[in-house]
Amino acid sequence: MQKQFFYILPHKNYFFQGEGGAVTHAIGILKGLKKNGIKIKLVADSNGINNFEEINNVLLIDLNQVKGFKRYNKIIQLMNENRNSIFIIRKHFLFLLFYSIIVRSRYNVIWEINGLSFEKFDGKPVINILYKFLMLVNKILLKSSKGKIYTITPKLKEILATGIFALKNENIVVIENGCSNIKEIEKVTDKTVTFLFYGKFNYYNDYDLVIKAFNVIQKKEKNIKLLFVGFGPYAQRLKEMISINGNKSIQISSPANINVLYNKFVKGKRVFGLIPMKNLDSLKYTSPIKLYDYSGMNIPIIHSSSTFVKSKSKAFFEYDAKSYISLAEKMGKCINIKNYNELQNISHTFAKNNSWGNKMKILIDFIQNPEC
Repeated sequence: MQKQFFYILPHKNYFFQGEGGAVTHAIGILKGLKKNGIKIKLVADSNGINNFEEINNVLLIDLNQVKGFKRYNKIIQLMNENRNSIFIIRKHFLFLLFYSIIVRSRYNVIWEINGLSFEKFDGKPVINILYKFLMLVNKILLKSSKGKIYTITPKLKEILATGIFALKNENIVVIENGCSNIKEIEKVTDKTVTFLFYGKFNYYNDYDLVIKAFNVIQKKEKNIKLLFVGFGPYAQRLKEMISINGNKSIQISSPANINVLYNKFVKGKRVFGLIPMKNLDSLKYTSPIKLYDYSGMNIPIIHSSSTFVKSKSKAFFEYDAKSYISLAEKMGKCINIKNYNELQNISHTFAKNNSWGNKMKILIDFIQNPEC
């Protein structure tokens, strides 16, 4: 008999208006598990969740309006009532503490760790002593909980399996992000070249560098535009940057889900997706969801050298994260590419090979492996 799976997001208001990378990741996991025939229930806040039609067919156990330790008690009660089930839990510091102290290793738990939360706060280094203390506490909690661990980059696994954590290597699996919305290839009819950024406007993306590079290349190429589509804490700052720049070929648009984005800005157009991550050490531990969103729309990608990209591809163009001249050169190369359709095909193949269904098959095999 197949076991019931629960995907638990202890964070309050995890799902919110718009589609940040973390939310897209969670939706991908749910869709990927269902693709593999897994019975899955989502444990999370209902706030904003109805904006995500892709997961409306997943049963929701609502944590909305449940605060403080009552929230953790509700989760533990649910686990007690479903002792033979599999629990995938997004790592949350307070819940991990609560879980480790109260229940220890009595459940089949897979901790999902997508980053080292305490390495930086909003791009600023934390005090070294505080950082080491928090890392030590995380180590103690993860060891005492004795669950398996699912993480998204080899760099994160390396940290968790060595040094201060020294967790068992065989209890950690690396599964990068995946594609859940793969489009068919459409014929390009619009000759204008669009450089597109889609996603959450945040500190770790270098928008100033992108605008500088675009201004350089536009002196040579006229039939091009730069488009930012998204939301987030840096939205107002980005609008001000665009306004000050005064370039009418640079535009910013409000959030759109992936289907609206595709139909309005991508379908039938010559588009290159931007992943302009800054030169920050913490970004080595992330698997950018935009890499898979763009590939799912058959868009070739221009990414910074700070971006973790496991696969090398003719459809991926890397530039020096510290140099707008380097980015301008890659933009110029992309504008003059004759075989855009070939790049679309490469992106499409990458998306199919990296579907969330394929990624979750790896996780299911890992969970069911008795040697782990």
